Amino acid sequence: MRKLWILFLLINSLVKANTWVEVRCFPTSPYTYCVLEKGRDGGGGFVKFSPDGRLLATASCSLPCTKIKLWDVSTLRPLFVFTPSHPMHRASVLDFSPDGKLLVASFFSFGAMSTPTVKVWDTANGQEIIEIQVGQPTDWVWAAFSQNGKFLAVLAGCTIHVWDTTRWEEIGRLDYPCSWGGWVGFSSNLLVVNENHTTIKLWDWEKQKEVRRISGDLGFAFAFSPNGQIVATGSFEGTIRLWDLSTGEELQSFPGHNGPITSLAFHPTDFLLASTAKDSTIKLWDLLRNQEILSINYWDLFQLEKPFAKLPTAALAIRVAREITRINALAFSPDGTLLASSLETPGMPTCQGMVHLWYIAGLLSESP
Repeated sequence: MRKLWILFLLINSLVKANTWVEVRCFPTSPYTYCVLEKGRDGGGGFVKFSPDGRLLATASCSLPCTKIKLWDVSTLRPLFVFTPSHPMHRASVLDFSPDGKLLVASFFSFGAMSTPTVKVWDTANGQEIIEIQVGQPTDWVWAAFSQNGKFLAVLAGCTIHVWDTTRWEEIGRLDYPCSWGGWVGFSSNLLVVNENHTTIKLWDWEKQKEVRRISGDLGFAFAFSPNGQIVATGSFEGTIRLWDLSTGEELQSFPGHNGPITSLAFHPTDFLLASTAKDSTIKLWDLLRNQEILSINYWDLFQLEKPFAKLPTAALAIRVAREITRINALAFSPDGTLLASSLETPGMPTCQGMVHLWYIAGLLSESP
């Protein structure tokens, strides 16, 4: 078993009247983590590092007034706070352009109260570049930059819109069969689309031609490898699968979790994969050996904050809370030293959200 010292940073609504709170740390082997602040506006939604690793984008899960925050990773201080145009909009995804100069967020509407939108901001000055209204009020929406940054794909309902990011004009449109939900991404010049959680299709969007398809129990969670040639999928039953996008062949599969997988993230080296699910665990996988190398149970960590956690009443409280909490998103920093995770305790219309930063450099440098 590899030794692992992790600095666990619990970042939660750090922007309250522009204040910053004293960091409280809990050193305990093999984990050390620091609690910065708690509140209803922090995290819970998506997390994404910029390509150069200097910035971290987070989305809160509370309604009304979802917040997108852009952080300086070196100081862990917020640079900008963005909000959607409608108070009942919630962010479905975050993505940076390959040069890190642009941040995109897509927003869908709870209760069909407003048309979905996609917003793009300049990460240098926080200025909004464009807001795109797409689809119908009931539509799910998703957005992703192409690998060269020239295009932005926007999925709304059962239509994918392709935008030129230089002129900010729609230059292509693709209709496909679908139900609620799904995602879109790029592999080279092809669109990769999840249809109904059971099929992934690769499309030549300029020719309106399907090139390849992958079928199976794919679920909703996914991650592209750094080179864009492999996609990992996480099923509702808890199985992780790796697929070769050039052939459609399944490369690996292994049981990952006891419950639906909610997020996956490739390490920059390609041989490490992080996963999380509704079983409230984060796992790290060695893809070369096809084996689990670390499993972290959130509730083992949270008990460290509670002096009386071993009392029956406190233990019961933790078990109850576990049933209503989920980890929604994972993201590795480009240098592979940080893993960001976002946790939510659901509640309508608000929720408690947290963003964690894990320092995992020691995991890769230490021998088994």
